[in-house]
Amino acid sequence: MTIGVLENKDSPATDFYISLGPLMRLAKTHPGYEIVTLTANSGWGEYAKCDIVIFTRPNGDTMLGLMRDCKQMKCKVIAMHDDLLTNVPITNPASAHFNREEVKKSTWECLKLADHVIVTTPVLKAEFDPHHHAVTVIPNGVDLTFTPFTKEIKRNPAARIKTARPKEFDGSQNPDKFIKILWRGSMTHGADLKTIDSFWQWASEHKDTTVGFIGMPAWYAATHHPGVLSRDWRPFFFNYFEELRNTGADYGIFPLVNHPFNHAKSGNFAAELLVAGIVPYAPAGFAEFNHPGVRHYESSQKLILEFYNLLNDDADYHLTVEEGRQWLLENRDVNILNLKRIEIFESLFV
Repeated sequence: MTIGVLENKDSPATDFYISLGPLMRLAKTHPGYEIVTLTANSGWGEYAKCDIVIFTRPNGDTMLGLMRDCKQMKCKVIAMHDDLLTNVPITNPASAHFNREEVKKSTWECLKLADHVIVTTPVLKAEFDPHHHAVTVIPNGVDLTFTPFTKEIKRNPAARIKTARPKEFDGSQNPDKFIKILWRGSMTHGADLKTIDSFWQWASEHKDTTVGFIGMPAWYAATHHPGVLSRDWRPFFFNYFEELRNTGADYGIFPLVNHPFNHAKSGNFAAELLVAGIVPYAPAGFAEFNHPGVRHYESSQKLILEFYNLLNDDADYHLTVEEGRQWLLENRDVNILNLKRIEIFESLFV
């Protein structure tokens, strides 16, 4: 079976998690499947060779036209969604595009053209069920062949900073003397970061903690979060996973505005951190982050109090990561999730 995937060059992470990533792994473990990448500029013949064509986050006239062409060529069409594109908060810069009525209309039209719809969360399924007869939840998974668990897990970061020497032999600051706190994302998360603004200020000023952002331009951090170390994404997406391991981060925090769009999002950040041996934090009340291995907070002030305590002791650190990893193995292994994808693919030709 030949499956074509319309590549999403604007979001390589989307391809990695919901389409090309899991399907490339599927092709390696199930030789009867061939995966080919397509673009909007691919000729009709490239599409016609496919038994199934997959469109991620389909919206707009171009994708709608391509989906119609595929249906004319008797290709089966699957729409994949990992974001609630029909309800993007105004604080997200992408809302200028997705909240236009013509774009929303095209999103629904693309959805209705699909033979099957795959979504990443139950919230998305609840949103799309009234508009399509075949919506299946397949959560984003972890590919432990590509990104294996780190072998070493920290035991207690608080104990480390108490015993680490203040400076290196060359006189520079010893990074082990600080609790390192990480966030990663993009400019679309500015409002999310603001929900715990007082925490970022506290953590960037405290003598025992340091904060780093990945994916945020340094000028933005300097303007809105002074004292935070920040840099934009590197050109190559796959370097991110190695870089995440090399940060030496102790904790990762993923703040979110309480909005339907965010409740529909996947918990990729928590999974990435657990794979890298880092304890993740997320706001309470978000289902995709409500699983073993993820710690929760209720407010910025309570998060500050939590970290005051962590600076003294975090004896459960190792256990938190181990419990999270066990949950990932049982619930988010890409090879297990691919069995669901195979069921859907085969059902289209019954």
